[in-house]
Amino acid sequence: MRAGDIERMVALEGQRHRLLTRVFSTDASRPSAAEIQQVMAIDAEIMRRAESLRGELLEKLDTLASNRKAVAAYSQFQQSGA
Repeated sequence: MRAGDIERMVALEGQRHRLLTRVFSTDASRPSAAEIQQVMAIDAEIMRRAESLRGELLEKLDTLASNRKAVAAYSQFQQSGA
């Protein structure tokens, strides 16, 4: 997981929040199609980044679990006196 990715997601969420606040405020007129598309694009990018980070994290957890199993098996091998 890269800190830059998380920072980018936070920045996107801030941008999304500001846009939604402006678009759906009681003072504003109906949002334009472009504004709605912008919110949807930001949502999609946040979801893509989150899924990418989730995949990376799961891969690292799988690697860690495999490494722990290998260490445990090696320890058992050493204890067996082989």
